[in-house]
Amino acid sequence: MKKRIIGGIVAVLLAAIGTYVILAYVTGAERRALGEAEPTSVFVVSKQVPAGTPGEQLGEFVEVTEVPAKVVPEGSVRDLTEVTGQVAAVDLQPGEQVLAARFADPADLEEQRQVDVPEGMQEVTMALGSNRVVGGQVQPGDLVGIFFSFDPGTPESDSDPVSQLALHQVLVTQVQGVPAQSAPAEGAEQEGAAEGAGGTAPQAPPVPQDSVLVTVAVDTADAERIVYAQEFGLTWLSLQPEGTPSESSRPVTREEVYE
Repeated sequence: MKKRIIGGIVAVLLAAIGTYVILAYVTGAERRALGEAEPTSVFVVSKQVPAGTPGEQLGEFVEVTEVPAKVVPEGSVRDLTEVTGQVAAVDLQPGEQVLAARFADPADLEEQRQVDVPEGMQEVTMALGSNRVVGGQVQPGDLVGIFFSFDPGTPESDSDPVSQLALHQVLVTQVQGVPAQSAPAEGAEQEGAAEGAGGTAPQAPPVPQDSVLVTVAVDTADAERIVYAQEFGLTWLSLQPEGTPSESSRPVTREEVYE
């Protein structure tokens, strides 16, 4: 009888000790996790901030949110006075943290946008993913090559899809919606729109997320080719500094790729 009582007491004690050890481990794990994810207050965009919005008006578009410290990027704006006197260089999308790199002096943006359109040329705009504009490095004043790619159509077609460098040394006059560049941190934004230093910046039309609007100056025939490629194919840009050879290229199909 005594043995059964002692055995019961020992079992209860072991169960209690086991429960304590488990609770202690779980509590310690939670504390370690919280230690690695110490909450930090950051500014997050609550509604779209159009490019050109003055930093003084930013409070209307953002809210304070707590996030783990380890997910706060370098350059995060901790006080809205940090962007006083600056304007949004690109559209800021809801949900993203406010970064100092996305703001610039309005005079600098205006200077970047001053690219004269050659006489007899017209401007046409392409909407492209950042991977199709050299990672977003294209700027006003650059010269670019324009590639067109087309699928012949139906799966029954005997023709392969084809790509070709169709236009050389094309002048870029404006870039809108350039994504953040990573230098050491979440980095340098490029273009936006502003009327001038101290002026009121216009509200640029929204840019699709992860897209870049690139405007180029071309003649009528090339404008027609660009529009056709945007409607029915794919378009890629390459940077072509002065001196880049501009000899004619050939259409490339799957067969030519392996030559």
